[in-house]
Amino acid sequence: TVSGALGAKLAGVPVLWHIREIVTMPRPVRVCLYWALKACATQIVCVSKAVRDALLREAPALEPKTVVLYNAVSLDRSGSDDSGERPIREELDIHKDQLIVGMVGRITHWKGQDILADAAATVLKDYPDVHFVAVGNHFAGEIHYVNALKARIEELGMASRFHLLDYRTNVAKV
Repeated sequence: TVSGALGAKLAGVPVLWHIREIVTMPRPVRVCLYWALKACATQIVCVSKAVRDALLREAPALEPKTVVLYNAVSLDRSGSDDSGERPIREELDIHKDQLIVGMVGRITHWKGQDILADAAATVLKDYPDVHFVAVGNHFAGEIHYVNALKARIEELGMASRFHLLDYRTNVAKV
C-alpha cells in the first residue's frame, strides 16, 4: 500500500513493491501511485512484461527500478492435494483424446479472454472436438465484462466448447 511504502521509506526500510495488475484507475490516482513508486520503491517487481510495459508507458523514469518476475506455478502431481477440486477433464466430462486449450488469469478485458473466444470460433470450424477453458475471477464491479464474454460465447454458438470457470486453488488440475 502507499501508506506502508511511505512508512517504510520514513523508517529507512527498503521497499519492494509487487505490481500484479495493469493499473487503470482514474488518472489522478495513477499519478499519485507513480509518485509513491518513484519516491518510495527500492525495487518494483512486475508480474508480467505487459504489466511492466503499461507502467513504463506512463512512468518511464521507473525503468531502472523495475524487473519482471513471473509467478511460479507448482505442478506437483504427488497427490498431496487438499483443494477438493476435480481435474478439469473429469469436471467438464472431456474425453482424454480431446484437446483442451486454456488460460488461467483474472477475467478482464486486458487479459484477452474475448480474443481467445474469437480464436476458438475459428479453430472450432476445422477442429470441432477441441474444448476451450478460461479460469479466473473478475474484479469487483466488473461482472459486465464476464456477462459480455458469456454473451459472445453464446453468440458464436460454442457454449458447449468454451468453458468459463471460477478461480481455482489448484492450477495443476486445470
